[in-house]
Amino acid sequence: MKKKNSSLPIRGMFAGIAISIIILLVIQKIFGAKIDSSLLKSSWPIVVAAISLLFLSLGVPALRLLLLLKSLNERLSYFRSYRSTILSLFFSAITPFAAGGQPFQIYDLTKAGINVSHALAAVISQYLISNFSTAFLAVLLLPRYLSYFAKLETTGTIFAFGIAITITVGIFFTFLALSRNLLIKFLNFISHRKFLLTVIGKLAKKDKETIVGVIREKFERYNAGMQNIWSKKPLTLVIDFFLALGYLLINYSIFYVTVVGILMNKGQNFNFSLIDSIAVQTLLSFVVYYIPTPGSSGGFESGMFVMLKGMLPNQSLIIAISIWRFVTYHFLILVGLINFLLSFGQKGQKELN
Repeated sequence: MKKKNSSLPIRGMFAGIAISIIILLVIQKIFGAKIDSSLLKSSWPIVVAAISLLFLSLGVPALRLLLLLKSLNERLSYFRSYRSTILSLFFSAITPFAAGGQPFQIYDLTKAGINVSHALAAVISQYLISNFSTAFLAVLLLPRYLSYFAKLETTGTIFAFGIAITITVGIFFTFLALSRNLLIKFLNFISHRKFLLTVIGKLAKKDKETIVGVIREKFERYNAGMQNIWSKKPLTLVIDFFLALGYLLINYSIFYVTVVGILMNKGQNFNFSLIDSIAVQTLLSFVVYYIPTPGSSGGFESGMFVMLKGMLPNQSLIIAISIWRFVTYHFLILVGLINFLLSFGQKGQKELN
């Protein structure tokens, strides 16, 4: 009897970690930025501070999810929302393009008793508002750093292109989510794809008419949920927007705290502000998520080094990036994996299969 493969992308998990470590080693080799092992060992207080900020930051999207679900008359405990947030980030970290987080979170919320259409509306709304808040930060900070990014030439052009794509895609999906006419056109497009419906029908063991009917019903409920949040509860969106900004500020401060801690340990003077840290990570986020590695691994490491090697000493920078990625990526994967195994275990994996 052939054994089923687990739906948990184990290869993606190990590939993401391996790529991250390899990129850091390559940077050290190319730029001669060797890691001082004694300095690294004495940096444990920095790691503890960074992990504390990470857990603090995760509380914000958990609160955002609760508010969005509440606007749809759904109830969820804060602990359950926090756990769902960790699982979402975990699956983003181990899937290509960091694209697995939202789909798994929708699945997880339905397992918690949330209506699938409402779960979809809340998660998509959270995703769109996150994109708009990131774009807002980019537009706000870009004038201050315009001359610096102009010096990056090709890299600067890539960042500008990434910002334009992200804003355009965000606006498109917002209209798609809110427009009943566009959703109907999309449904009509699907209903005429005979091969696709045949495949779905065989998997679901239902006829084509039933499949189209189910999809239509889910789309209508999803559209109603989006309309309820975006049209009837504008205050919820305003609060969500500012909470999204708060999450970015706390999360992006992790790297700043790490850099300052490293430089102070070495007794080095520095001219690196919290605004610098926020600006670099904000603009980098518009590019790295288009990299097809698990969790966009490798993109963050190389991007941070390329953008900051002229502002910070190479050795201190590589240590700071290593600690930062350990906390925000490697450690997050570990926490997410433990959370997944405790939450789902063998039973959950079978359901996913």
